[in-house]
Amino acid sequence: MLFLQVNVTANTLFKVLAYGCLYKISGEHVNTIGADSITISLVQEGKPEKLLRQLPKMGYTVNPARKAPGIYKITGFPFPVQVIVTEELKKEDYLWLTSLTRKLSEEQAETLFQTRQSTREQGKRENMDSVLNVISNANKKTFEQLFGEERSMLRGGLYEIFKPEIDKAAKEAAEEAAKEAALAAEKAAAKKLEAAETRNREDRRIILEKLESGDVEGALAFLRQ
Repeated sequence: MLFLQVNVTANTLFKVLAYGCLYKISGEHVNTIGADSITISLVQEGKPEKLLRQLPKMGYTVNPARKAPGIYKITGFPFPVQVIVTEELKKEDYLWLTSLTRKLSEEQAETLFQTRQSTREQGKRENMDSVLNVISNANKKTFEQLFGEERSMLRGGLYEIFKPEIDKAAKEAAEEAAKEAALAAEKAAAKKLEAAETRNREDRRIILEKLESGDVEGALAFLRQ
């Protein structure tokens, strides 16, 4: 489970652990989803100094990864937990992790996409798509500039990756437009009905006035109009 955070705190960590617990018990049967199959990854650009000082005092162990500076493994929780500090990672070694930022450039986005497109293994492509989804949500403006407004402007196979989201948005937009059109038609019909009722009341008033005054011919003539 991957979470891109602006400021990782103890509260953030325990909230994410709660998500992990909910996911663990969401299986159809007991232990359908094993605890060892879940890893919590909290990603932040800067190092969460306060959190990393607090955890040992709370009885948890923080172990900086020896071969991967910028990754801090935390033990003592039901699931493996790691805090990833992207500014401490080497970009050449951790292209995808260092791209987990809210300041992604178009060039970086292009590089990610090209890497994804050149990967043939389906499992790896699916993992990349999951990370791309997180990155695109955190960098909407960059991806909007990259995509453009029309599908024809989408570069290469980017539409393939985000097709479910795009189709969902298009469906929601169409449904909203249909609701607005139906509401407008309903209001127009209500106005016409109101106008017709007003005319009918006025016609009845005129006819009654003529009948009460004894002008039967006048009432009949009015009805023939």
